[in-house]
Amino acid sequence: MIGAMLELHLPLGFSVEGDALYHPLNLATEVNTGTAIYRNSDTFNSWEFPVLAKYRFLHTPLVKPFVEGGPSFRASSSAVNYLSNEGLTIGGGVEIKLGRLRLEPELRYLRWRADKPFYQDGVPVYINSSNLNQAEFLVGIAF
Repeated sequence: MIGAMLELHLPLGFSVEGDALYHPLNLATEVNTGTAIYRNSDTFNSWEFPVLAKYRFLHTPLVKPFVEGGPSFRASSSAVNYLSNEGLTIGGGVEIKLGRLRLEPELRYLRWRADKPFYQDGVPVYINSSNLNQAEFLVGIAF
């Protein structure tokens, strides 16, 4: 996973952060036609866009722990348009200030909404649902 982050600092330790994160998805699918079962595994392109409210507490000059939360949105290749494109993210971490450089290691938990029904030639087909839970360890680098 790699991407860009934009953050707007507000008073009293609050801020709003928006991310654009490229996240390739490796998905295994299973289609049951009634007479045969077809299994396939592929990697697809996906972009995730979390919009997070962030609160920093314990305002020391070098280290500032924070918590964050907000909605996440996903845009994936059309081959996996049955995946949910909305979710909720919560997380926490610490901002470490080193001169003009800021490092932000953090843990995030993301819960996606349920997948949409998948249709092939107008007929609903069974596909293993994706894992709706996602845990991430991220390191943000800011200037």
